[in-house]
Amino acid sequence: MLRHVRTLGVRPGLPASPAAALVFLGDLFGLLLFITWGLYAHNLRAWEVPVHTAETLAPFLIAWLAIAPLIGLYRSQTLRSYGQTLTILLPGWAVIAFVGALIRGTQLFPGGAGPVFVVVNVIFGLVVLAPWRILAVAAVRHTSSAAGG
Repeated sequence: MLRHVRTLGVRPGLPASPAAALVFLGDLFGLLLFITWGLYAHNLRAWEVPVHTAETLAPFLIAWLAIAPLIGLYRSQTLRSYGQTLTILLPGWAVIAFVGALIRGTQLFPGGAGPVFVVVNVIFGLVVLAPWRILAVAAVRHTSSAAGG
């Protein structure tokens, strides 16, 4: 008996264009900025405690690298659409923050990852990432229109 299986339509989209690669680098900078802000809120200076900064960043970086391409944050249509970018980023970051917190809650990384921690990370992560992504869409659209595309 043959069965038809529907897929979710999830296609990993790694940064394949120069624009996507630049947005990816901006995303990584945004994650670092988010972690730096969090450390500063806890009276730590990221540049004074580089190992702690790396250990704090790593779980969220791992989650971002695993999930962001999977949910389509680097597809060309996402990079050109404000609506699609925000539609993917808002719930996507919530999932990434949750997965990052789960990773951080393991014995591999210092610090806890309680529910309040996750909520704060979702909110403040979006405060950093959403404006950056809006600017990135504007830049990609401007660049593609200037290039005639």
